[in-house]
Amino acid sequence: MNHRFLKQLVWQVGISFVLMCCLTFGIYYQDLKGKKMSKYTEKNVMCAEHNGNEKKEIQQETPIHKIEKKEVLQKKLGNTYIAIKKNYAGILPISIRDCYEEHKVEIYFYHMTQETIQKKQITFVKKDKKQNGEKMGEQLELAYTKTAHEGLQLRLSITVPQIYAYELYEDQKYIYVNCRAPKEVYSHILVLDAGHGGKDSGSNACKGKWQEKDYNLDFEKRLAETLHLPDWKIYLTRTDDERVFLKQRVHLANEVGADLFLSLHCNSSDCDEGTGLEALVSYNENKEQAKRIAKSCLTALSQETGLSNRGIHGGESIYIIRNTTMPTVLLELGFLSDPGDVDYLSQEDNREKMVEVIGKNIREMLTE
Repeated sequence: MNHRFLKQLVWQVGISFVLMCCLTFGIYYQDLKGKKMSKYTEKNVMCAEHNGNEKKEIQQETPIHKIEKKEVLQKKLGNTYIAIKKNYAGILPISIRDCYEEHKVEIYFYHMTQETIQKKQITFVKKDKKQNGEKMGEQLELAYTKTAHEGLQLRLSITVPQIYAYELYEDQKYIYVNCRAPKEVYSHILVLDAGHGGKDSGSNACKGKWQEKDYNLDFEKRLAETLHLPDWKIYLTRTDDERVFLKQRVHLANEVGADLFLSLHCNSSDCDEGTGLEALVSYNENKEQAKRIAKSCLTALSQETGLSNRGIHGGESIYIIRNTTMPTVLLELGFLSDPGDVDYLSQEDNREKMVEVIGKNIREMLTE
């Protein structure tokens, strides 16, 4: 009798212990999950179509924000912001896509359980003038979708009047997307320009399957990754094989107040003597800084690659140089009409080496 009672007691204690362990683990898992989901990250990227429907993103992350008191946030919010009234319990992960070439911002909510946010809960505030989401028409798009990994997902696409830098804030009742001038948020702003694109192929290489537009785009994307630094913002004039008009490239650089406009090209010549590296620079009030940056890049590139340094030339006849207001440098990274230059450029390791040299010199020149 006592033996049977002892067995039952041990069995019950064992079951209780297992249940308590499961409960403790469940609480820990939910807490860990909540902490992960509470990390809100802003992503500043260019929205550009790549190979049909795939999007190629150049991402930059900003510090994670936290839930704050309303009176504290009022001091942080500027004249322009987007307010989204929360109609859900708990914390949801959010990301932002800065579609600056389209003058749009996309705000994503993940892991939603139901469609709790509607247009009437969204307000765009600009200099104390409020525009309700229901009256914004085509300026505001709201779409819910279900995905395998993110569950129910909400995408808000909002057309904005100019290019902004975005900051995420949250209080108990609202999500705020603060819209500020890029110069107020980032310590350095660069516009990288991949010359040509689309039907405008640029120079034809004397051998190989790539044209100038392909080399330029490859250099631009690699350099954007190399210059992915905290508090630096990199804008790209194109991220795909598309034609972007010169006026659009210049407007982007002038609108964001870039510290440097760097245009990447390859050269060509009808004679056999065309080989090596050279640069064209702006001759506006920032010409001396442009010349210093160009000289630094050319010297270091020539030493690293063995390609000849053909020096710096004036760029008054070049539209993008003539119409930008900041230091502007157009780098010619080898001659596609020269077999030796093409052999060098066609090697991926060599292009990566060139990009590292350019990136290093730009960082040093802009932070000295």
